Amino acid sequence: ARLNPVSHWAVAKTRITDFAFSPDYSHVALVADDGILRIADLNAERLLDTFESYFGGFHCVAWSPDGKFVLTGGQDDLVTVWAPREGRIVARCQGHTSFVSALAWDPWRWSSDDRTYRFASVGEDCKMILWDFSSAALNRPKTHAPHGVGPRRSSVGLGSTYSLADKHGASSM
Repeated sequence: ARLNPVSHWAVAKTRITDFAFSPDYSHVALVADDGILRIADLNAERLLDTFESYFGGFHCVAWSPDGKFVLTGGQDDLVTVWAPREGRIVARCQGHTSFVSALAWDPWRWSSDDRTYRFASVGEDCKMILWDFSSAALNRPKTHAPHGVGPRRSSVGLGSTYSLADKHGASSM
């Protein structure tokens, strides 16, 4: 029998504000007040990649029902759609006039056939916004540099692993 806790990970030096397991439970997305989205492999207990917010800290994170996309929201008043396997931002959604505080994908409004999705966001502006999203109609945005690293290279993604100490000076998972 295993004792609890089973594992202990030093993830950030600032407050962790939210986390979400991928639909297949192989990965976890964590967000923090430092404005860093972290994607970790649960089985290997390794950090796979990090992504930086446009501005400020993140408050919330959610995986798409098929595990292809991750939503984040926070102090930048944006909902950002990430494609972690591709190591890139897919979209930045503007609509809130204050911090985004929660996100959810609509599990009934997505289709893998035509690659359409719906998600919702709520914010401190007292709004709930519904968003329709078609991955088939996406254009590749400008590249994005991860926190503390030079220009983003497309070869760095979920296929590459880094310990937390490699990326942010914290102890590894």
